[in-house]
Amino acid sequence: MNDNFHASLTKELCLICTKEMDGPIIMNQKLTPGEAKRVKEMHGKVIGFAPEHCKECQKDLEKAFLFIAYDEEKSDMEHLPRGFYRTGKIIGVRKTAKLVTEWVPSISENAIKSGFLFTPEHIMRELGLISDDPEVNKKYKQK
Repeated sequence: MNDNFHASLTKELCLICTKEMDGPIIMNQKLTPGEAKRVKEMHGKVIGFAPEHCKECQKDLEKAFLFIAYDEEKSDMEHLPRGFYRTGKIIGVRKTAKLVTEWVPSISENAIKSGFLFTPEHIMRELGLISDDPEVNKKYKQK
């Protein structure tokens, strides 16, 4: 078998929920053993974020605006979005809610276009989106 060529099936992450999805097929263009080995090592590995969201998040985005919680202290703000240290909380809010129509645009116009906003968890608590009270959490959908 020729050691100068290899192709790998890679994985990518959904930017919203970080679910693994099928990524691109990578092939080495330099037909050398070193490049072929490098590409072979990529097989089955996550190589970044997908340009599209997973099907579940796409459905959620049709229904609601999503707030994705992260921990500011543990996040690497120099390398966003991969630097966000997510807490695992994703809250969907009606797109017509005052929080979405008035507060979010004051933070980021791009968030309105994308349908989601990375938000520090303590801010989500202050806004009442997250609570230690299970009854409050029932009110909002958490992934």
